[in-house]
Amino acid sequence: MLSRLINFLATEPCELCKSSHGPVCGPCASTNFVPRAPHCFECGILSAGGQTCESCLARYGYALDGAIVPYRLEGMLQTLLHRYKYGYDRSLGKYFAELIAPQVMGARTRLFDVISFVPSDGDRQRERGFNPARAIARQLSLRAALPCRELLLRTQHRSQVGSSRRQRFEQVRGNFLSKNADLTGQRVLLVDDVMTTGATLDECARLLKADGAREVWAIVVAKH
Repeated sequence: MLSRLINFLATEPCELCKSSHGPVCGPCASTNFVPRAPHCFECGILSAGGQTCESCLARYGYALDGAIVPYRLEGMLQTLLHRYKYGYDRSLGKYFAELIAPQVMGARTRLFDVISFVPSDGDRQRERGFNPARAIARQLSLRAALPCRELLLRTQHRSQVGSSRRQRFEQVRGNFLSKNADLTGQRVLLVDDVMTTGATLDECARLLKADGAREVWAIVVAKH
């Protein structure tokens, strides 16, 4: 199924085999993109569908109920994500949406009511000309037949380079504002391109739950 989806939308030759459709064809993606088993985003323990484990919820008070992370951030997939974010190749948004769509199709689609995304810093979005997370979210919403809503605003961007894991969770506070949508009882799927510590996604989830969301899950393309 992954092969058919990727080949359907691709037009250029695959960057690995050079003979099929790209940017990376289905067969090459299947053999070169390294899958991740579902796990708690904090401690890494195996968990159902990527659910945040009870121990981490109790210890840290996380708002993020779970994270769907289908691939490891390495090899050609890391190269493509870098090109997408820093080479401003916005056409890859559709490709990444197709890549992760199987994770939320079928019965799992019914677990969510709305798709949203992590907002970009204003300066970065103006420089790129688009928000990478938003582009993936909009394409994913079409495939999952779920509404895509802009529920958050970014107020500032503070560099977290060199910060510890715990410091990142503290530093992200105040970087976002909610748009005060009524999310009472809603189950939100929050999209980003990659996950590092999960601090940004958890802060976004905290704000969405303050607006009434019953559950907030994240979905990203990859994580180290």
